[in-house]
Amino acid sequence: MNIIGQWKIKKLGTFDEDLKFELLPVEEAMKKEMWADNPSMAEAIYEFTPEGKMELNIPIPEGVTKEEIEEEGLEIKEGNRVVVESKDWKEENGEFLYDSEEHNEVCGELLSSWYKIEVNGNIATIYSGETAMYEVERI
Repeated sequence: MNIIGQWKIKKLGTFDEDLKFELLPVEEAMKKEMWADNPSMAEAIYEFTPEGKMELNIPIPEGVTKEEIEEEGLEIKEGNRVVVESKDWKEENGEFLYDSEEHNEVCGELLSSWYKIEVNGNIATIYSGETAMYEVERI
């Protein structure tokens, strides 16, 4: 399996009316309160680089100049896209993991900040803890 490359978000995690978490197609999820204020996620792409970075990039928002983006210290990618988040990823024992950079404890014991990425052919599921947060498809 090779995870390197670009992956478009196909499904987003959101809550239903009973506060049950579910993965919905992007078009449906964007109607939910959780994602309504973040329309750029509908066109977001995850890029896994050979250097071990998992980059979330979105189209440059309308009305935002490249100078403003550079002032924020963000990287501009080809295709008028901007990297809004970059995390480390690795392959370990045949599994893909990314560093959420979350530092949580249970009963005083620090939990691992590395969460799984399940890859099944051209579809991958990115988890936050034990919860599937995004389903992405290789471009």
